[in-house]
Order: sequence, then C-alpha cells, then structure tokens
Amino acid sequence: MKKCPNCGALMEADVNFCTSCGADLRQVPAQENENQKPAEKQSAPTQQPQQTQQAAPVQQPTQSAPTNQSASVQNTGMRRTEVQQQPAAPSGFSLYWEWLVASWKTPSADLAKEKWYGIVDLAFEILLFSIACWEMMQKGVSSVTSGIGSLIPQVSSYASQQVQNVGVQLFFALIISSLVMIIGAWVTRIFLFQDKVSFVDQLNEIGQASNYNMILSVVIFILAFIGGANNFIAFLAFAMNLVFLASVISSGMGNKPAKRDRLFGALILLVIILVATFIFIGMAANTLKSLGF
Repeated sequence: MKKCPNCGALMEADVNFCTSCGADLRQVPAQENENQKPAEKQSAPTQQPQQTQQAAPVQQPTQSAPTNQSASVQNTGMRRTEVQQQPAAPSGFSLYWEWLVASWKTPSADLAKEKWYGIVDLAFEILLFSIACWEMMQKGVSSVTSGIGSLIPQVSSYASQQVQNVGVQLFFALIISSLVMIIGAWVTRIFLFQDKVSFVDQLNEIGQASNYNMILSVVIFILAFIGGANNFIAFLAFAMNLVFLASVISSGMGNKPAKRDRLFGALILLVIILVATFIFIGMAANTLKSLGF
C-alpha cells in the first residue's frame, strides 16, 4: 500500500498518482503488510527445534548439510514466487493516461509529467479538429457537386482535392497560431516573474490546463462523421477556443506574487494573442482566396 503525503489517502502499491488529489506517488515507497512480520517471526522458532531434534540423535556433522541445502532451496523458491507475484511496472502509455485523468480533476495542479505529454496533447487535439473540419467540408462539397459531378467528373475530383488542401492548411494554421499564443504566455511569465522556465515546460503546463479539449475534440470528430450536428459542432469549437485561451492566460499571468506590474504583462499577452489571431485569419483568407472565394 501507498499513503498519499498530500491528503493521507491509501492507494495500491502500483498506483502512481493519487486518485483523490492527483499528487505524484511514484517516489512514495510502498508500505509492507504488518501481518507478514509476526508470521515470519513465529515460523523461525518452530523450525529450530525440529532441526535440533533431528541432529541430536545422529551426532554426525555431515547430515546437517542436506537440511541446510533444503532450507536454502525452499528460501530461493519462496523468493522466486515473491518476484513472480510482484505487479508489472506501468508502461509509458499507462503513466500518460494517469496524468491525463489527474489533469481533468485538477488542471492547474503541479503534476509529474514527461516532456512529450503537452506536445502530444496539443498536436492530437488540433489533428482531430482539422480532420473533423475536413470531413464536414467534404460532405458539403459533395452535396453541392453531386449533380454536376455526374455530368462532369473533373469538377468533383477537383473540388475534393481542394478540400484536402484546405484541411492541411487549416491544420498548419492552427499549429502556428497556437504556438504563437504559447510563446506569448512564456514571454509574459518571464517578464512578470523572471522565471527560468523552459518553453517545453510552459507548453506542458498549457497542455495540461487545456486537457478538456481532448474530450471536446473527440466529440467533434465523432459528430463530424455522423453528420447533421453542424451548429453543435460550432458551439464545441468555440468552447475549445475558450478553454485554450483561458489556459494560455492562466499560465502566463500565474498566481504568485509578480516582480513587475501585472498590467504590463496582461498587455503583452493580449497583443501576442491578437497577433496569433491575425495570423490564423490571414492564413484562412489566403486559403479561401486560392479557392476563388
């Protein structure tokens, strides 16, 4: 068993994060079962009289060796069974899943994580959202060109190719604008608190705080392929944007005493967010212009 140093909850020995408060338990040693120690102490006296009773009538020192060998064989057998009964160490994916669940419970907590967690989260969310948008555009173009495509097949293939290009450009536009906002939070944090935090740590912190977007992106992805829920998908997309912006602002502004005025930090962050928004709008406008809109 493991005892959480933060809230005192008892966890199993293979649990790495507290299910009550999300604290990291990987460095907490497992406590031995107190019922095993008395059993071992009671078994030792019972074995000694048997050995002395067998050794006294014989009075031959050579016969004590087999008993010692059998005892050592039994001990090694017990050790092997103990090693086999030990639970397997959790893999990288199981640790990632535990961190993901803990981040949903406490998004702003200081959770132990690998450096690739935040990058994988943001890339996966943007990828799912881009594929969902591509599927919705594909269905819209197919409904428009269904009559024309039967007469002129080149129109349908050309429209499908253009939709694929728009999906790829949308993915890169979201990646670039998101990275610019994360850089804004990183610069603001250094300006306000003069922290020596790396960009990867800043990205992981924002990725953890915006992990609700993992759920929203999966729902949008499923609804896009089911079809018929465009208004609800637009609402979920707007909610994803709000969650990400809140995570960027919360991570950049922080909650500890600042060494510089917070107003200046807020202005810096807002300007960079506006720059990222204009970058996304500009890339989207260029994409629509290439399609002839």
